[in-house]
Amino acid sequence: MTASEVLFVTIQIKHSRFGTVTDENGDYQLKDVPAGSHVVVVSIVGFEPAELDIETGEDKR
Repeated sequence: MTASEVLFVTIQIKHSRFGTVTDENGDYQLKDVPAGSHVVVVSIVGFEPAELDIETGEDKR
């Protein structure tokens, strides 16, 4: 397993209903996130959550 293949990590858009979990390959998809500025919260048991600022556009899903 590599750093890019972290399994079963929770990924959420802060203060929203949008979220997902990485699969057995470390892959994930967040669909239908509205365009704009968001904070993504990445968390896994045993580690401090990380927050990332992102910008989504009309064609980014």
